[in-house]
Amino acid sequence: MHWRNVLRFARNDAIEWKVTDAHQERVNSTDQTQNQRVDELKRWRLPTQGRLKCNVDGSFYNETIEAAAGWVLRNEEGQFIGATQARGGKIGTALESELQAILMALQHCWALGHRKIILESDCKKAVDIINNKSLNFAMYNWTREIRWWIQKFQEIKLQWIKREGNKPADKLAKSITSTMAPFYYHFYVPNVITDLLHEDYVFSHLS
Repeated sequence: MHWRNVLRFARNDAIEWKVTDAHQERVNSTDQTQNQRVDELKRWRLPTQGRLKCNVDGSFYNETIEAAAGWVLRNEEGQFIGATQARGGKIGTALESELQAILMALQHCWALGHRKIILESDCKKAVDIINNKSLNFAMYNWTREIRWWIQKFQEIKLQWIKREGNKPADKLAKSITSTMAPFYYHFYVPNVITDLLHEDYVFSHLS
């Protein structure tokens, strides 16, 4: 092969390699950005200024056992305000346990004097029903009661959060034992959620 042809082929290979490498870098950058966005959606976020965030979760076993609930209150700095573990009534479905937990959390927030809150639940179906994005006539009594309490607040927002961002409330709801009081308010951080709260605090202050 003539040396001119060798140089031409080498030049073409170099250009092709640069184009392919640049394209791969763009793909990797796009994938990394998308993964970061997905991770951010999974993380717990700080509430807006002047508001408390209440993360709540319900736990359902079967119709013969009282459903459980857990919720955590934190301020705009991500600081722990309080946490609650409670047992509700005997109900028939997991969705009812989520709605019951939301109702109890709202009532407790009101009793504590909080009037501006953001309430988060990892049950999208329950959140959509309360926010009139979905209909479920079987849950009418629950939603009617919840909406009545919502109207008592000065400012309130009910939103869905992925399960990964609701770990402390989930842990509280699932850690209730039969020997515990039906309603227990933690003024200090419960040992069972210490690491989870620390994880939320760190990630919420990264951005």
